[in-house]
Amino acid sequence: MHERSIAQAILRQLVRTAEEYPGMRIVGCEVEIGPLSGVEPILLETAFETMMAELGQDIVLEVRCVPLVGQCRKCRAMIDLTELRFECPNCNHSDIEVVGGDQVELAHVTVAEV
Repeated sequence: MHERSIAQAILRQLVRTAEEYPGMRIVGCEVEIGPLSGVEPILLETAFETMMAELGQDIVLEVRCVPLVGQCRKCRAMIDLTELRFECPNCNHSDIEVVGGDQVELAHVTVAEV
């Protein structure tokens, strides 16, 4: 399962973060997932919850879906790409570079004192 390997990568990052903050414990994290990331949010949540149960941990994963964002290479306008039509609304240029929404990113980690 692809999402399980991503959940494992998130956990590895959380372990590294916990090491940076002795005396604190991680209680939650927020992950941003774009529509072109190839990740199914519900499968990632399930994989993460299963891992937490296996490890006896109670870290809460919050998944936030972020939009696909492009930037016009001609006028440099930032564009929400809500349709499969990649055209700049400012200059009608069609050379659009995807600059967001194609990744999985650990955006936020919540810690508490032990």
